[in-house]
Amino acid sequence: MPQPATMNGNPFLQICASFLDFTRAASARRTISIATLGPAGTSSEHVARAFLGNVTNGNSRCELFDSYEEAARTVESGENDLLLVANAYGNINQFYISHTLSLTTFFVHDTPPYGLACRRDGSSLDPEAPLEVATHPAPAHFLPWLMKTAGLEAQPTVRLVSSTSEAARLVADGTVDACVTNDDARSRYQLEFLSSSWPIQMLWSVFKKESSRVFPRFPSAEPAFPPTETVELLPRRAAAR
Repeated sequence: MPQPATMNGNPFLQICASFLDFTRAASARRTISIATLGPAGTSSEHVARAFLGNVTNGNSRCELFDSYEEAARTVESGENDLLLVANAYGNINQFYISHTLSLTTFFVHDTPPYGLACRRDGSSLDPEAPLEVATHPAPAHFLPWLMKTAGLEAQPTVRLVSSTSEAARLVADGTVDACVTNDDARSRYQLEFLSSSWPIQMLWSVFKKESSRVFPRFPSAEPAFPPTETVELLPRRAAAR
């Protein structure tokens, strides 16, 4: 691994130097695999592919999983090099506070635009009729504003799901009436936005296997965890869907 860039104790320089160290390590690799939340059409996939395009020479792959926890296990086992997690994820603490993973870098990247979407079958939603809306937990609090911009007045029944792409799929197959989803999933499932749409400015964290020396550990105090073999590891819990 190349010699780490100097930081001189300055937090801003620490961030810059860390990303420089990461990009040096990435450019030295022939291939890089990153694991993140699927299925196809999630904001995580969108940002993972953009990230790989910026830090690799094109020989890379993005692997999608039903949960960040499942994706993390493939990094811990060595099947994938990196784990990408949106910092809005409710259980991201378990990746930061870990015996088996460590932070290697982080960055800010907008998601695709989000909005309230329904099917393109020509049927309009009754503004006052009850409806069921699928959404990932992270943007669920913005549903009232989206419904207002869509001209919908009824109190919705909310179904929490594991991803924005899953929310769009449930609308496409007729399981729910509408969903909060991003533009990638909306296009993939041939839906249309009823509301205003906007991108979410998001901080993203990239983790590596703790014992791996391929990518640098983000510089900080030395880890204070005892050796793994001396503690009982508890299973991770996915956030409520």
